[in-house]
Amino acid sequence: MMKGISIRGGKPIYNYLGTEIDSPIDSLEAYVEVFCDNVYDHIATPKEGDTVIDIGAYVGMYSIKASKFVGDAGLVVAVEPLPSNIGYLERNTTSLPNIRIVNTALSNYTGSARLYSSPSSAAHSITYIRNDFTTVSVTTLDELIKSMGIQKVDYIKMDAEGSDVNILLGANNVLLTHHPVLSMACYHTDKDGVPYTGRIIVYLQNMGYKCVTRKGYIYAKWSGTNNIS
Repeated sequence: MMKGISIRGGKPIYNYLGTEIDSPIDSLEAYVEVFCDNVYDHIATPKEGDTVIDIGAYVGMYSIKASKFVGDAGLVVAVEPLPSNIGYLERNTTSLPNIRIVNTALSNYTGSARLYSSPSSAAHSITYIRNDFTTVSVTTLDELIKSMGIQKVDYIKMDAEGSDVNILLGANNVLLTHHPVLSMACYHTDKDGVPYTGRIIVYLQNMGYKCVTRKGYIYAKWSGTNNIS
């Protein structure tokens, strides 16, 4: 068994720096990505006092990791649309007051959407159409930050199951005003099987970001200039 993992009631319980993470039975891949491969830490990690937005927070794995980075002076906003995952999130972050949970999907509009079910507990999506779905609320990152009264955004982690482009389109003000570091899972494809990676890079470059790609992930930092007129 891998270090930091135990089994309780037939489900894995992970432990990160003293915080237990109760998770669905199929959550090992997400655990390995966040804690073993450190896929979101390639160019930077959040610093003490930072504000981090975890888009696609799942059961809180990266949110918990980020909460340790930012400390008591920082804030982690865990954004997750699926109600059953919110239950895990709430249980897992009870002892971490620097995490605020938001039960919504993000896109480039406000309203509602169908969140289509996946056999994987980490892969429900408003982009990939399937038979079963749950109706969830949708907002933009710009509107969310405004409504929460957040004054700065330093770091964004995103794993949004194909909604990446639309989420960025709804985050213009955040990107241009706060210039956060971005670490994004971008191995998703459109309905024709074309990866979103190229479109995301062009968009971010026009917004003034320098991008690095690595094994299906995009890492981006503000360059100081943009092509927005």
